[in-house]
Amino acid sequence: MQLLKQCSKCGEVIEQGNGAMCEGCSDRSKARHTIYDKIRRNKESANVYQSMRWRDVRHKVKARDMYMCLVCFNMPKVKSMHTVHHIIPVDEDTNMEFVYSPDNLISVCRSCHQQIHATYDRNYVEKVKLQKELREMIVKGVGRG
Repeated sequence: MQLLKQCSKCGEVIEQGNGAMCEGCSDRSKARHTIYDKIRRNKESANVYQSMRWRDVRHKVKARDMYMCLVCFNMPKVKSMHTVHHIIPVDEDTNMEFVYSPDNLISVCRSCHQQIHATYDRNYVEKVKLQKELREMIVKGVGRG
């Protein structure tokens, strides 16, 4: 029996394991990201997100986290993931040491991703504390704690 879930954007029922969104929402999201890459990201960051290596590690992280937001899961609450977040942001990883490291990547829903970046922007001490908490959530994982 196939597991089902809701598309994280429109709520349509889709099969688990085929990403967070239905095909239509996924296509619109890809188009938005293409525009975002051209307008907002620096060239190095855009190259990371367009690489096959990124796609592979992103897929592995999503599977590791069972396509769930680990921040919500630790509340405890169950919510589908939307984004694979870099704990150490790409633009701060000058040696590209952590960009493709699963230990630096965590699956999060849209609202948690926004809250994480708000904390990062607010205060350096809070940012470092949150980064430590996110790494601990990865170690704990889904079904391991």
